Amino acid sequence: MNRSSIFFAILVLILVAGGCGSAKKGTKNVKERSAEFIMQQVAENQVRADWLDARARISYADEDMSVRGTALIRIQRDSLVWMSVRKLGFEVARVQVTPDSVYVIDRINNEYGIFDLGYIQSSYNLPADFQLLQTILMGNAWFPGTVRPTVETTTEGYTLSEKSPLRSLTYRVRSGDFRLAAISIDEPVAERSVQLQLSDYQPTADNQLFAYFRTFNITSPETGSISMDMEFSEVTLNQPKSTRFEIPERYTRME
Repeated sequence: MNRSSIFFAILVLILVAGGCGSAKKGTKNVKERSAEFIMQQVAENQVRADWLDARARISYADEDMSVRGTALIRIQRDSLVWMSVRKLGFEVARVQVTPDSVYVIDRINNEYGIFDLGYIQSSYNLPADFQLLQTILMGNAWFPGTVRPTVETTTEGYTLSEKSPLRSLTYRVRSGDFRLAAISIDEPVAERSVQLQLSDYQPTADNQLFAYFRTFNITSPETGSISMDMEFSEVTLNQPKSTRFEIPERYTRME
């Protein structure tokens, strides 16, 4: 695996590693609701925490490589997203995202990188926004609010849809607890499509429901086809944790 492949895989993990999931099957007699009511319920049921600490098993594949490993993920709300990526028990990379920058330590090649989010977005055509990243890693909803969505009632819950000339958004919401089941984002002009899925909701110690399994798929001219699964474990909320990020002096900076 070359340096550019490692760096790109890390970027995908940290920038789009959240998402949504499979709907709860077998729900019947779903009551019709307005889009406003559904969105309000989804917002009220979001995970709320000043800190998140979790481990995740990750399976990543694109058109050139396939990678499996584990990650330790820590979030300090509105300030920091921190990730340590490990393979065969050894740390291969450490990543830190702040509201305006991404810092990467590549321990395989003894290199480090510092990039502003604007550079990431323009170079890889990825959604490089700190608030969005924080939201999806928590497993919460992202409603841009540009268009009033339409709503369709199904046997499994609700489907909310927003359409504009540049983007089409579709949300699937479970009817029993108003948790997100899936998000689809299609951008025809950019020729980009993103599907996020989220399942296996379990209560945390403070009785918030957290989606422990995530799946993610993206296609675009810049990335080709990418798929990723994340299985979370040991999720802890509202307990501050260490987020050390020290670049060794002998490491060289990525070009």
